[in-house]
Amino acid sequence: MIGKLIGYIPKEHPWQTRKAEKRRIEEGFFEQYCQGHGIDIGCGGFMVTCGCIAWDVNQGNAQEMWGVRDGQFDWVHSCHCLEHLSDPFAGLRRWWDLIKPGGYLLLLLPDRDRYEKKEQPPSDRIPSHKTFFVPEEPEGETLPAGVLSVRSILATLPGVRILYIKYVEEYSIESVAVKEA
Repeated sequence: MIGKLIGYIPKEHPWQTRKAEKRRIEEGFFEQYCQGHGIDIGCGGFMVTCGCIAWDVNQGNAQEMWGVRDGQFDWVHSCHCLEHLSDPFAGLRRWWDLIKPGGYLLLLLPDRDRYEKKEQPPSDRIPSHKTFFVPEEPEGETLPAGVLSVRSILATLPGVRILYIKYVEEYSIESVAVKEA
């Protein structure tokens, strides 16, 4: 088993990491993106891989990441956490700062249409969801308040190269971006 149970697992996002594990093993996700020193933000006790740093509410605010040094990680993983932040742009920029050049940002986000099944926040499923996500901006449409395009938010990061954004079977959107040198 790639992940490692380290304590109580809340009902929300960590199960999504566990659900994605088999698919990710089959796709070679861990060998390709989770090598070196990594951190799993919002892991809730179920880290994406053994040996990475677990960051959850007990360690502090996931948006600020106080005490975590910039540029120290080869990869940052977050599963179903960004939607809980009051400012997902600020959180994403902070997470990006933690990554070394050539490192990866690995996101698994709940899909608005398949997970939330509602046009815009608030969430009926999980009240702490402040933002809903779609993979792309619909052509010729404006997204409702509280809904962000994964491609659009990733595009705000300096030196980003988006490797992929895709729907996955866990009712989520998975994206991988690399930090160009």
